[in-house]
Amino acid sequence: MRRDAAWHETDDLYLLYHRPSGETHMLAPDLFAILEAIDGEPLDAPGVLAALAATHDIEAEDDAPLAVIEARLAELVALGLADRL
Repeated sequence: MRRDAAWHETDDLYLLYHRPSGETHMLAPDLFAILEAIDGEPLDAPGVLAALAATHDIEAEDDAPLAVIEARLAELVALGLADRL
C-alpha cells in the first residue's frame, strides 16, 4: 500500500488517511481494491483489471468490469488519491 497513506478496515469500509492532503477518506471495498492494485504504479483501466483478475474472481476479457474500473479510477483521481494517465 502507498507510503503516503495509512488505512484501517472497518466492517464494510476502509478509512484511508492521505498524509499529503491531511484528509481522511471512507472508501468502499471496490475502491480500496483498485487503490491496492495500483499501489503507486501507473496503470490504466485495462492494467487495473488485469491486476484485479489475478487476485479476484473477475473475467479480464469482459468489458463490463472495465467500465466500472474506469469510473472508479475517475473517482480516485477526483479524490486526489490517484493520478490520471
